[in-house]
Amino acid sequence: PNNPYAHLTKGSIFYDNSNYEEALEEFEKVISAGEDDYEMRYKMGIIYYMKKMYEDAKREFSKSIELKPDFEKAHYNLGLTYYALNDIENAKKHFNKAISINPTYSKPYINLGTIYYLEGEHEKALEYLLVAYKYEKKNDSLLVKIGNTYDKLGQPEKAMPYYAMAVKINSKNFAALYNLGNSYLFVKDDPTMARKYIEMAYSINKTDPLLLTTLGNLYLREGEIDKALSLFSEALKSDNKINEAYTGIGFAYLKKGKPSEAVKFFK
Repeated sequence: PNNPYAHLTKGSIFYDNSNYEEALEEFEKVISAGEDDYEMRYKMGIIYYMKKMYEDAKREFSKSIELKPDFEKAHYNLGLTYYALNDIENAKKHFNKAISINPTYSKPYINLGTIYYLEGEHEKALEYLLVAYKYEKKNDSLLVKIGNTYDKLGQPEKAMPYYAMAVKINSKNFAALYNLGNSYLFVKDDPTMARKYIEMAYSINKTDPLLLTTLGNLYLREGEIDKALSLFSEALKSDNKINEAYTGIGFAYLKKGKPSEAVKFFK
């Protein structure tokens, strides 16, 4: 039957079951029948956003807001859409609007914190990320962002607890493990604990050139020359501009008593 409410219900069922093309067809029938609904427009926006059809997503989220101006999720997702379209100022505007409607909505705080971090405004980034943390204590990715921001502010001793909490929540979080290992190395001067966490990170990602170089230096420090050489070589396969890897190979050859080989790698 050409009943807009039937099409709306049917479209919502398709949406909830991830049958997005069918959902769009049903929602379009609602619009063609002269009816509208803010949640329907929001769902259409989500579908278009997932399909990377950002102009279409922008249109639908904007329509959802037109129908319900205080719908914070539509403002948040419109912010995401503007960000995808590289319109950063409008992204900030709608993230802030979402917060003004619902001050306990954590997601826009995280996005604003991320934007300010990338813009180099680390104090402002930290402010937003710490507010988000009040509402998302178990978000390991958020904890890593807070740690990264403290590191950028030159406060690694404040970063370290956040990396540790992230690892406790998710022991497979590569960034948390690697940064916690670095914290033990540079904040605590504890190479044993540094090695533990960096090896855990290595078990997850064996191609990250910075990790390979750091772990190689730890092995070199402990006299495991061949293991160090192998890691430095792997690092250079991933990125042949890592100067520390060349230097590491040079020192490894010096420790092996091969100065003529070593000199080739000091640049």
